Amino acid sequence: MQPTILIVDDIAVNRMTIKLSLKEEGYSFIDAKDGAEAIQKALTYKPDLILMDAMMPKMDGFEATEKIRQIEQIQRTPILM
Repeated sequence: MQPTILIVDDIAVNRMTIKLSLKEEGYSFIDAKDGAEAIQKALTYKPDLILMDAMMPKMDGFEATEKIRQIEQIQRTPILM
């Protein structure tokens, strides 16, 4: 099973650039456009790593990270911002 990375960024080009950069390494990807969507997808897919943008509309990366750390099922997921 491939490690899964959740890419969270409100700019689609940024999400695509990260995917293209890491594609050759054998990862699978999920993406989200804001912090609220990131929390939902993290709960659903249980990624191995979350790459989180700090500045996003609706819910920024700081708030999303704080909420993720309060959810037992995903609180230990590594998050890089």
